[in-house]
Amino acid sequence: MARAGAAPATDGAPEETGWMHRVLVVLLGPRRHPTRTRRLWSWATWANLVGPGSVPFGLALTAIQSTFVVDNYGAGPPGSPAQLNPTSVLFYACVQCGVAVVLAGYSPLGAWIVCTLAITPIAMTAMPSDGSEPWPLTPTAFLAFLVVQYAMARSHRRFLSLPAYLISFLVILIVGQAHPEVSSQTVAIVALAGIFGFVVWLLGDVVRVQMLSRQRLREEERLTAEERARRQVLEERTRIARELHDVVAHHMSVIAVQSSTAEYRITDLGDDARREFAEIGESARASLGEMRRLLAVLRSDDDDALRMPQPGLGGLEPLAETTRRAGTPVALHTQDLPVDVPDTIALTVYRIVQEALSNVVRHASGAETTVDVFRRGTDVVVRIVNGPAPRELPAVEPQGAGHGLVGMRERVVVVHGTLSAEPRPGGGWVVEAVLPLAKGEE
Repeated sequence: MARAGAAPATDGAPEETGWMHRVLVVLLGPRRHPTRTRRLWSWATWANLVGPGSVPFGLALTAIQSTFVVDNYGAGPPGSPAQLNPTSVLFYACVQCGVAVVLAGYSPLGAWIVCTLAITPIAMTAMPSDGSEPWPLTPTAFLAFLVVQYAMARSHRRFLSLPAYLISFLVILIVGQAHPEVSSQTVAIVALAGIFGFVVWLLGDVVRVQMLSRQRLREEERLTAEERARRQVLEERTRIARELHDVVAHHMSVIAVQSSTAEYRITDLGDDARREFAEIGESARASLGEMRRLLAVLRSDDDDALRMPQPGLGGLEPLAETTRRAGTPVALHTQDLPVDVPDTIALTVYRIVQEALSNVVRHASGAETTVDVFRRGTDVVVRIVNGPAPRELPAVEPQGAGHGLVGMRERVVVVHGTLSAEPRPGGGWVVEAVLPLAKGEE
């Protein structure tokens, strides 16, 4: 049972945002968490502004590249450059900068292929007018190159990303030697491409390793949570089996006693009937021995609980009184219950009420609580309703070996019943169990 009166969790739900905010978030790059809208002013958002997949950054690089190349580069060798075709310049700039940067957020390998293949034709098409301009990469193309190398290292293993970086650097080095007049600018660009390219590759590889570590940690936490849930179910089933042992053992003892004393209680009992009763008594005593051995396997550290008689409907009032003394008002109502309620049903009713009241004390101490146990047709219905906590109180550690709703569900399944637990609109919770008498008797 969750904390009474607490608002339902909304983690992971999409936030209400305006259309402009949503458009900006989409333009800033691929959404790796589709169920979460990134905050516009967060560091992660602005980091994505100049990272792989950023549409604004790709458009900005394309525009700057086009203007810079048209103003400072020509279509021929230095000294007699021809006028560049602006349409061709815009196309090449779009491919080398815009397409590569945006594609890097979705397919880093595809972006690397586009960026690397575009280096040679673009460098051969646009030559520096006087030999002093950066070549074979302009500053904007250099930034696009770094973004693509980072995306490759972040998304792919080293056996693929490192050779990709080396191939790109080798292409830049070879193209740089193709200029008729290799200037200090060209040497600097090639050297910077090698140094900074390796730095961003190393950074991307570190990020990839961290992402893999976090992914493995989340997977281990998920597996641990699943294993913990399975262990809780098994522990609760074992606990139920230990408790039901006393119920079954009592009936087996009655069978053994009645069959053993039948020849003394019943007159004119024939020899065949005497032998039949004797065999029934032997079978009952053998079954009791087997059950004791089974109980030894299921025994826990709480041996004192095994020696105590199992509670039933008669224990509900003392249980409610104990809860009242703890500061939580409880109103207990039992109506139209049959006299001969099966022991398994009575024990299940008691444990459900016990666990529900324990949850109220832990999470909503002082809340008005009502416990109704009544017969409806061939079913016994148990309903526990509590209101919101009157004030915030520190949580109380649970006592005993129960596992909350897990234990309730397991007990209800044993007797072929149903269980529902849900919050109330005004605060608090309602727990209802329906336990069929007919199947409980089978």
